[in-house]
Amino acid sequence: MILPLPTKATLSLALHLVRSRLVVKLAWGMGALTTLVGMGLAGMLAKEGANPPLASLLLLMENAFAYGIGFLVAFGGATQAFRQDRDEGIRALLAARGVTTGEYLVARVAGLALAVAIPTVGGTALTGLVALLVAHRASVLPETARAVLVGVGYASAFSLMVALVALVALGARNRAGGYIVLVLLFLLPDFLSPWTAPLVPPAWSGLVSLPGVLSTLRDTLLPGSFDGALLVRGLAALAGALVVLAMLVRGELFRLDSDGGGRTR
Repeated sequence: MILPLPTKATLSLALHLVRSRLVVKLAWGMGALTTLVGMGLAGMLAKEGANPPLASLLLLMENAFAYGIGFLVAFGGATQAFRQDRDEGIRALLAARGVTTGEYLVARVAGLALAVAIPTVGGTALTGLVALLVAHRASVLPETARAVLVGVGYASAFSLMVALVALVALGARNRAGGYIVLVLLFLLPDFLSPWTAPLVPPAWSGLVSLPGVLSTLRDTLLPGSFDGALLVRGLAALAGALVVLAMLVRGELFRLDSDGGGRTR
């Protein structure tokens, strides 16, 4: 199956619909402040002896950007997105211009993922840039450079995954139902992972939840912990998770159209 690619205008509209929300604007502002804090901390740590813990700082900032700012953007931008697009005539307008349902969905997911990536990937990259500039000691620079690359990759994968999760949970549901789906889909499996991990082969024990898949991939690529076989399994788990989430997003839109008589193409 070929992924339907939306036009640049459709993608721009999807991003505009996300960034026009007050919650997203506030989250971007918080992301900018968090980035400044991270950059300042990187500069301060450069004065801490011959081996400043810049890689540890980057790991801390990645989590702050992802699970703080990224979550806020994703769920603020996804809440009732499909329902509002239908009720406000946006989907009807796009359909009149020849935009298929597949193209609309890809644009919606990409627009939300990009909105999440702006503070998460951008914040990680800027913090990492400052860390690289101050990591002028030869013993620290290679480790810091690798941590920056891994962090940017982690933030990119997180942005796409959380955009899909948010649209599954809240794209067509009310807040109460959406947050229940969020807990069942994203949070509960991670909480139960100490008990579910022993139920699968040891090689897959870190991949029993969506956060676990992302964390495993990141940890595998960090300095001193590379594991090629685990990396392959993590990438396979990530690809499978993204495919399933994309199918669930399509199912949510189909359910909304079936309940409300929306028009699909």
